[in-house]
Amino acid sequence: MVNKQNVDLTINWDKGVQIFGGDEDSFRMFLEKFESYSFSKFMEQLFDGIMQMDYVAIHEASHTIKGAASYIAADKTVKFTKELMDASDRHEDQTVLKLYGELLKESKSLLKEIERLVGTKPNLALINEYEKKFKIKYPKGLANSGPRPAELEYPTNPPPGCCAACNIF
Repeated sequence: MVNKQNVDLTINWDKGVQIFGGDEDSFRMFLEKFESYSFSKFMEQLFDGIMQMDYVAIHEASHTIKGAASYIAADKTVKFTKELMDASDRHEDQTVLKLYGELLKESKSLLKEIERLVGTKPNLALINEYEKKFKIKYPKGLANSGPRPAELEYPTNPPPGCCAACNIF
């Protein structure tokens, strides 16, 4: 029997089951499909945005990851992505880089926790590759990162039907 209580709340099992109306099987099914349905795709988009320091792309990918993570009660991932969205909106380069590094670490924990809870094998190689390339490009923050795109604005209100448009399911 798997212990579903997670002290550090990488995934809050009880909250997740509650989100699915008390149906553990539905919650478990969503956990099993989380990485392949949404997480990997949007982590790739976030990585691309970070590598270009494209605030719009960072905000959009972070928003989508946050939404998907909220469905599985991945509280830490939700927290990091929300902070990443806010920092990108304020164009705080160093904060964006710091939070992205923390999100990469939490992503590994999240995928390992999903494996522990439902037995799916995570693809940590992708996260490890993003982490490696991130550290090469930004070894000391943004000081030596080279040219970046012009400052971009992101609309403060997401469009109607936003979560459906992001195709997180």
